[in-house]
Amino acid sequence: MAEFDGLNEPLGVEDMLVLEAFLTSERSSGNAMSIDALDGFFTALVIGPAMVLPNEWIPFVLGAEMDGVFSSIEEAQDIMQLLLRYMNSIAAAFQGDADEFVPIFECCEFETREDEDSAATSWALGFILGMELRFDEWQPIFDVADVDSEDDDLILAPILLLAGQGDEVHELTAEDRDILKGLVGESVMNIFRFWLPYREQAVPPLQSNPKNQRIIPFDENASLFGPEGQ
Repeated sequence: MAEFDGLNEPLGVEDMLVLEAFLTSERSSGNAMSIDALDGFFTALVIGPAMVLPNEWIPFVLGAEMDGVFSSIEEAQDIMQLLLRYMNSIAAAFQGDADEFVPIFECCEFETREDEDSAATSWALGFILGMELRFDEWQPIFDVADVDSEDDDLILAPILLLAGQGDEVHELTAEDRDILKGLVGESVMNIFRFWLPYREQAVPPLQSNPKNQRIIPFDENASLFGPEGQ
């Protein structure tokens, strides 16, 4: 595969449309992530405690192995370049003024309330799947979030509740969901700051076992945490 150039160049509107069209096309697996889910997924990978290499996350984005997904080598190169540029642009945002981060669903206009809620839920599910790829390394933040402290409420709660995780999710009102959507950016910043000491210590990540790696179709109705994810 030819060497990619310009991988630090952010995606423009046309680039995003090309990427979205591919992910929603019949030639993707039908289980590929939406743009909203992809934004959440990449955000989790970028700010998390351990590096996840492209050969690990690509099947989760596509919902399938790469073989047979693309119509040509050129298309594979183009889509992979867009994905890498997208991820790099999120990483660059946290290397710059991280406080300015906003999830993609806050930058979009929606025709209906249902569309907006669906986009936020997809983003949150994508973020959770990003955590699941390094579930053991993410455990310290769950230990902190389990502590009964108001100071820790914004670490994971908004994202988990938007994703449909937790006993309180069935009691959420439309107003509750609006509040949660508005708290996602702050939650992400708290997660980013939580992992800074871990990244600075450069603790080697746990080694994954390719033979046991699962390809999880992106099902927005599925619960992403459970015995298999641990």
